[in-house]
Amino acid sequence: MERLRALLFAGLLAGCRDASNPDTLVVLAERDVEGLDPHTSGQVWQTQMVLSNVYESLVAVDRTMALRPGLAVSWSNSDDLTWEFELRPGVSFQDGEPLEAEDVIFSLERARKHPDSVLRVNLATLQEVRAVGGRVRLRTTEPDASLLPRLREVFIVSRRCVERTGELGLAAHSCGTGPYAIAGRAAGNYVDLARFDHYWGGVPPIPKARFVARTRAAADAGQFVTPSGRLMFWSRPGAARSEPAEGEALRHEGPGLAVLYLSFDLNGPRSPAVLLPDGSRVNPFLDARVREAVGRAIDRERLRRAVSGQAAEAAQFVSAFVTGFDPALAVPTPDPDGARRVLAETPFRGGFQVELDLREIHAGLGPPLAEDLASLGIRVRSHVVSEAEFFRRLREGRSSLAVQRFSCWTGDAQTFYDKVIHSRRPELGYGVFNYSYAENPVAGLDAEIEAARRIMDPHRRLTALSSLTQRVLAARLAIPLLQERDLVFTSPDVEWAPRADTFRLVSEMRFRQGGR
Repeated sequence: MERLRALLFAGLLAGCRDASNPDTLVVLAERDVEGLDPHTSGQVWQTQMVLSNVYESLVAVDRTMALRPGLAVSWSNSDDLTWEFELRPGVSFQDGEPLEAEDVIFSLERARKHPDSVLRVNLATLQEVRAVGGRVRLRTTEPDASLLPRLREVFIVSRRCVERTGELGLAAHSCGTGPYAIAGRAAGNYVDLARFDHYWGGVPPIPKARFVARTRAAADAGQFVTPSGRLMFWSRPGAARSEPAEGEALRHEGPGLAVLYLSFDLNGPRSPAVLLPDGSRVNPFLDARVREAVGRAIDRERLRRAVSGQAAEAAQFVSAFVTGFDPALAVPTPDPDGARRVLAETPFRGGFQVELDLREIHAGLGPPLAEDLASLGIRVRSHVVSEAEFFRRLREGRSSLAVQRFSCWTGDAQTFYDKVIHSRRPELGYGVFNYSYAENPVAGLDAEIEAARRIMDPHRRLTALSSLTQRVLAARLAIPLLQERDLVFTSPDVEWAPRADTFRLVSEMRFRQGGR
């Protein structure tokens, strides 16, 4: 069946390629967006990717994740608590209204105060925002060196559009300044975009785009491809290969942003998916030596092979394009003998049984991890579940050991330490993705994370971020495993270069022949 689908898909690629005068890029995005309101949706990569074609922020990033001007052409600090942004002139929203300082103020206030906002943590230190002579001035409660990269995720919307329509996210209410406007949506199936001909950055080469909530292997994927469309799809690390389809496509490969890491349940003295030889559920992962033994036993090269080489072995939690990446860190060499010696010093020297929670896309990592830990007497049973069930188990405290995935979209490692490692303080922007513990088990680490955020000098801050990495690795609060690669396939006449953030920005693409 898989080979039949691949052959059908190859024919679809060829058919699209033969269509004259292409006008639509069809992106197989694997899952539907959470919603189309840029302030209440965006926790999922596919949603953020689609919205990034429609909405823009004060600051942007280039292909290498370096900060660059967005809707603000420049910014400055008169002191450590004050940021001033000079807005780009001549920018229009997709409804024809001009961008003004009041729109920026409205958007930031909406993003931090809307009851369903997913961006409150991005603006947790924001104290005041106001217009000053056509510029926008932000005041923070404390020095916040990671504010600029976090603002990248806060999209600017038209105040007048929202007040007129009362809501965002509908096809008729596209209130962004981006190169594409929302043209339609079939919930659960696709989102349609149409180019904005008055975009300040120039008219995009491709007229239309459709983001389809299907994988390339889905039996009904073809029905969402328009006759004048061109295709883009990608291969997840470890996914089954469809050689006939890929043979018809143009291959694009670049670095990924996502890092896979092993997380532990450190919430309490008992762990739900652990079983000791005496039948008890005492939590072995509270003992740092057990976590050290697990870390020493892991063979990352074996894991890399398990995902068909579509990843690199990881020594830390962010990619090389992220501020705070430490190039001096080397990938640990497997040390099963050392791992056994360390475990022998603990009350768990006899081993134990544990369930390893894996999302379906990472199912291939289960066998090699089980083999590595079997040498310690730790018997691992893979528990492969859907993405929704995976996060439900984490939120409800039903997971003891899991392979998690973090993409640092902001381009600043502070985001990982704020959201994943810090104790849970969501009202302050801390620990919102920390499923391992409510209170940090490493004394002083929370304070060190907070202090790094307040360091405004770039060189001192890099030193602080490197120190955070060292402390987290030494405590084995989590264990980095792999950094994913971005492997993308397109119809042969689609011209595109991958980005480090892995976003599919249609305005950066063109059709080599026949596009208009």
